[in-house]
Amino acid sequence: LTWAETEGWDTTDPAFVATRLLLIPGVKARKRTVLITRGSLPTVVAVNGHVSFHDVEPVAQDQLVDSIGAGDCYLGGFMAALSRDLPLLECCRAGAYVASVVVQRFGVNLPPAPNYVW
Repeated sequence: LTWAETEGWDTTDPAFVATRLLLIPGVKARKRTVLITRGSLPTVVAVNGHVSFHDVEPVAQDQLVDSIGAGDCYLGGFMAALSRDLPLLECCRAGAYVASVVVQRFGVNLPPAPNYVW
């Protein structure tokens, strides 16, 4: 949503911003997918003009250690699932899992054996 503010857009409504970002021409011919992570708020995903909201894994306040990089980690989990041709919902679930794990540790790192099942 910072993009909307820096570009002088009239709104920071996440669904509107995601839809508008879809319209920005890309270098490649393929269609764009837009993800907007928002901390503990649902992630916004826009694909082919359709916007959806996906809950994130809740983490108790006393378990939060370091949130730096959580959005990037969400994207990493999302892309890992996407590379397996998994449905959008599963991609979001994978992203939310990774983000929920990294915020409970100092620095952007995962435990040696994450408990995620595809």
